Amino acid sequence: MVYCTLGVRSEVVANELIERGYRDVKNLYGGISEWKNKDYVVVDSTQTPTENIHVYSKKWGKWLTKGNPSLLIYEKAKHPEGASYFYPQP
Repeated sequence: MVYCTLGVRSEVVANELIERGYRDVKNLYGGISEWKNKDYVVVDSTQTPTENIHVYSKKWGKWLTKGNPSLLIYEKAKHPEGASYFYPQP
């Protein structure tokens, strides 16, 4: 399962994973924003329900109508076109 704020970037990553040989790859259509906006549960790294939702930017955070937008900074691998992705090994 891959996801991002709106589901656009994760769709690109999902397709690239499939091209690299991964099977049963799923993209969260609409991203984490739509998931939370539909009142589905989001949990943090300790499996505790949270209202804090990581969004790509303040601009993209406007699509989150429920929960608290969070702009956390992670160490990322840079994609040649400037987007940041994490790539696992098959």
